[in-house]
Amino acid sequence: YNTGNSIMTFGDTTVLTVGVYICTEGTCVSSQEMLVTNDLHGDINCENDNASCILDGEEERRVMEVYGTSQSKLSIRSITFKDGKADRGGGIFIRGGGIFINAIVDLHL
Repeated sequence: YNTGNSIMTFGDTTVLTVGVYICTEGTCVSSQEMLVTNDLHGDINCENDNASCILDGEEERRVMEVYGTSQSKLSIRSITFKDGKADRGGGIFIRGGGIFINAIVDLHL
């Protein structure tokens, strides 16, 4: 059970504390992406079931990129993806794998 130390192991559950997460606080994987998973499965959830955990790309980067899920399921639940920016998949970009998403994606067309 992971409570947000940026380390998630295979099959783990990570629970985000309610709040807005941004990269300008220096907590992201790179200047182009907030979060990246590679062949990782498990659960990423907000502690409240109302999408009040907000991952904000600040209109500068992709919020999340998923590279496969090791032939298992990655579940993302009750998280808001906001203001992501990329050529493809500004909110979330999925490259293969089994993923279940119950989230809010803030779309600007």
